[in-house]
Amino acid sequence: MKLLILALVVGAGSTLRADVIDDYIKGHMQADHVPGLSLAVVKDGKVVRAQGYGLSNLELGTPVKPETVFRIASMSKQFCSAVILMLRDEGKIDLDASVSTYIPEAPASWSGVKIRNLLSHTSGIPNHSEVKQFDFFRQYNEKQYLALLSPLPLDSNPGDKYHYSNTGYSLLGLIAGRITKKPLGDLVQERIFGPLQMASSSYFKLESVVPNRANGYRWADDRFENAWPTRPAAVDGSGAVLSNVLDLAKWDAALYTDSPLSKAQKERLWTPNKLNDGTPINYGYGWTVRTGADGKSVSHSGNTPGFTSNILRLVDLKLTVILLRNSDPPGADKMALDIAKLYQGMTNPTKN
Repeated sequence: MKLLILALVVGAGSTLRADVIDDYIKGHMQADHVPGLSLAVVKDGKVVRAQGYGLSNLELGTPVKPETVFRIASMSKQFCSAVILMLRDEGKIDLDASVSTYIPEAPASWSGVKIRNLLSHTSGIPNHSEVKQFDFFRQYNEKQYLALLSPLPLDSNPGDKYHYSNTGYSLLGLIAGRITKKPLGDLVQERIFGPLQMASSSYFKLESVVPNRANGYRWADDRFENAWPTRPAAVDGSGAVLSNVLDLAKWDAALYTDSPLSKAQKERLWTPNKLNDGTPINYGYGWTVRTGADGKSVSHSGNTPGFTSNILRLVDLKLTVILLRNSDPPGADKMALDIAKLYQGMTNPTKN
């Protein structure tokens, strides 16, 4: 069923609020050198504002629309973790099992790393982006990717420290594929994108033709340049999804129901984890989890060459802000939070 899309919230006060949001977004886009941006505000699972700003392609002058497809980078982790929990409840994976159970050729140093450590960024396995030999422009196969990582010592003992690691989610994607004999992208399509009719969502392949796709840019030497879009398929679990704000709003709406994820599965995704010494961390499984003045929030940002993104779900207020940009300066998470505040009429955020 198509979600109802309202470009503006009805009412004089809401129109004023929309104007403030427009001014805020345009100001930040200019200051941060962002060519295009797509925004959705979702209340109680229904889209109350969906709007594009700027251009999706500078060469063609194509405007951004709510249908415009962006790379969402690390926002993808929530789909990987969702699939892992589904497999767990089907008895196909044990979160307390060693990574070596599913990757027998893993180095001995990984024997104490549990699946739940990968999910919570507490494995101690170095982030592949920090490995000098790692090349984002090379299409590693699974064997080559593991061989690159295997000689490296752990950064810390499993469970001792929180260290955000794309490697952990890349390994989760590979493990899900080994268990099911299907690529992670196919699993997410079958279990999430398909059932929710997220027809514009897919996993990145350089050669794929994707309708309505935005081009990614970087700002360098006082001008925009095309950002390199390549990404090895071996690291799909950490951030390979392409989507638009309308599809992500369908995902947000589904998270208020018990399908495709059960209440128990969502509670596990959104429960902050603890280190071995009992210290809490602000991360569940594929989601950052915090409690503040607005109650509980779950969120995740994304950053890859040419793109930044953020989804912020204020759970107690049932208010969600989804923000996708086709340039890669940091700040999408702050923008989402500021827009949520503006939408509530709480405060005027300070501009960068």
